[in-house]
Amino acid sequence: MPSPSDYTHGAACRRGHWASFNVSTGSPAPRCPECGAEVLTGCPNCGMRLRGVLIGGVIGAHGSPPQNFCDKCGGPYPWVDRRGRLWQLENLLDDENISEADRLTVGEQLQALRGGDSVPEEEQRERWQRVKQLAPGLMESGKAIVVTVVSATIQRQLGI
Repeated sequence: MPSPSDYTHGAACRRGHWASFNVSTGSPAPRCPECGAEVLTGCPNCGMRLRGVLIGGVIGAHGSPPQNFCDKCGGPYPWVDRRGRLWQLENLLDDENISEADRLTVGEQLQALRGGDSVPEEEQRERWQRVKQLAPGLMESGKAIVVTVVSATIQRQLGI
């Protein structure tokens, strides 16, 4: 399996579109030509380079979207969808000092919440309330993620 150093440096905009490097400057344009968003070359959390293509592969062969998580710190990139953000909460859950039974229950709540708009708002509120009750530390450590996947109405009801 390749290590992080086996990849070229990549660049992608905040919406997840690949950006090309200018051959003469060696840098990407500051804005995405597809959507106009800021172009990133590293992780917003730790600064690790954005993974490009495997060295020895075809340069510029970006047949798939950029990775969703940093391969150094595990932080999500801005283009990560709801499912990915909930996975990040599950990753944070692994570090919580709670019983295995509570960890399993919270994990089940997060898994059910991946359904997004297909989960009725009242059910979402109840599931988030259960997460808050069983893993209050997760709600604190993951607050920056929680506020991106929970509606403002439910946030007010939960007091977050």
